[in-house]
Amino acid sequence: MEKELAELNAKIKTLSLRVKKTNEVLQKDDRAALERHRASLESVVTAVATLTESLEEKKFAKGEDEQTVQEGAEEFEESVDEADECMRQLASKIELIDRKSKHEAVVFEHKQAIALENEKIEQQREAKERAYAEELAFE
Repeated sequence: MEKELAELNAKIKTLSLRVKKTNEVLQKDDRAALERHRASLESVVTAVATLTESLEEKKFAKGEDEQTVQEGAEEFEESVDEADECMRQLASKIELIDRKSKHEAVVFEHKQAIALENEKIEQQREAKERAYAEELAFE
């Protein structure tokens, strides 16, 4: 159990380091970096949760009462909650980037449609001018 506790503490420190790095990553508009950081946080949170559950089971097996086990897990839960908030922020930023990208694509397509329509109007105008010039030349 001591080995698992030491491993859990190492994972908590790793999680804390990654949580601290979140603000730096959020400043970037790099979707890939945001996704990578979110996945990294998720991976460590999963490992922390698994280790915490394992330790809780072993403590119960040793005969510790529920309140004692719960008090021991609170420290880890706070770290996980903080990481969960970071993952929500990252997901929100990713969603914002995706919406911005979609908006830019729609604007681009709209501009292309307008340009195409203007080109058609110009061709029609030129055709009318040619027809009028031919009519004048014929008279």
